[in-house]
Amino acid sequence: MKPLSAQAVIDVRDMQCAQALATAAQAMQPLRRGAILELICNAEDVRRDLVAWAQQVRHQLLSAQACDGDTRLKIQKR
Repeated sequence: MKPLSAQAVIDVRDMQCAQALATAAQAMQPLRRGAILELICNAEDVRRDLVAWAQQVRHQLLSAQACDGDTRLKIQKR
């Protein structure tokens, strides 16, 4: 299976939850429906909040991949 490529990649490492959420929402806004946003985070509380945000606004979490202390979330805009 071919990996899904993101239309935007945003690094929210070392951000507090509120800043990471605002950055993710701002990055998602101009994307078209069906586009994929990849978020890179390194804090568990930020990862949890980003997943909850995606569910709350009805986006689809496609993957959450841990690598070298970071997590890469791929979220598809609905």
